[in-house]
Amino acid sequence: PDLPPRWVEGQRRNLAGEAIRSDLDLVVLPNGSSFWLRWSSTPWRETPEEVSGIVLLAEDVTERRRLKSSLDSSEAMLRALFEASGLGIAITDGEGRFVRTNAAYRSLVGYAEEELRDMFLGAVLHHEEMLGEMEASEPIRHGRAAMHESRCRYQRKDGSVTWVDQFISVIPAHDLESM
Repeated sequence: PDLPPRWVEGQRRNLAGEAIRSDLDLVVLPNGSSFWLRWSSTPWRETPEEVSGIVLLAEDVTERRRLKSSLDSSEAMLRALFEASGLGIAITDGEGRFVRTNAAYRSLVGYAEEELRDMFLGAVLHHEEMLGEMEASEPIRHGRAAMHESRCRYQRKDGSVTWVDQFISVIPAHDLESM
């Protein structure tokens, strides 16, 4: 008697021969507490013509939903921090191709995000810095150092040169996949 109307309708549909399911259903108990379910219900037949009952499978997904919500919130905060930072931040793959940049970095080099996605980090280095920076950052590329720090020149899209203090570090590949 205390079932929500959507469940009563679901039972009616089951008894009429229809299988139904819900990947996320909020259940509120009479005492006010609540939890989330994933469930499916299927007609149970003793003969092909007659529905004799309902088979219900349910899984409590409350904790999974809470963890996902917490993770989504953390990711949103980190994305906002990345974008709002006044420091230029560029993320590249293992070959130096830009994966993601923030607004401060794009302003520093003068390229749009779409343009940078087709470029390598070396493309923004002044040509006289290229060899030295490649040699100096080699220990990072081979896992022998955690960070490389240098002051070098960048060549902006408009051809002008700007000096930058850059810090290069490695993000493990599994962490990069979520960015």
